[in-house]
Amino acid sequence: MGSPRLLRKRPLKRDADAAAHTLIDSTTSMSLFSYFRSAPGGGDRLRFGKVLAMGTIAAIRELVLDGEGVAVLPAYLVQGDLRARRILPVLPSVKLLSDWFRLVFRADDPRRSLYESLPRQ
Repeated sequence: MGSPRLLRKRPLKRDADAAAHTLIDSTTSMSLFSYFRSAPGGGDRLRFGKVLAMGTIAAIRELVLDGEGVAVLPAYLVQGDLRARRILPVLPSVKLLSDWFRLVFRADDPRRSLYESLPRQ
């Protein structure tokens, strides 16, 4: 994902274009980027000019919105941004891998009713 302003100024359409970009990820090991790297058609072919580790997905999203770099972000977090075109997909021909979140809690947890009321998808 990237901001429209950043991608107009520095397109990311070819592998070589990555050198002009900062990849913003949660860690320097690029754990979010692994969803691209491991996807069919993804691979380890992009060489970014810089990698910036931010720790939290919310901080990554803010920097992407500000045009500070590109990132792999979860669809659930940026659905509204994509609809409003505040963030654009980069290399959309690569279908990123997905995973699942599981909520585990004790049977006698006092917040059980709250947990059970959370939406399931």
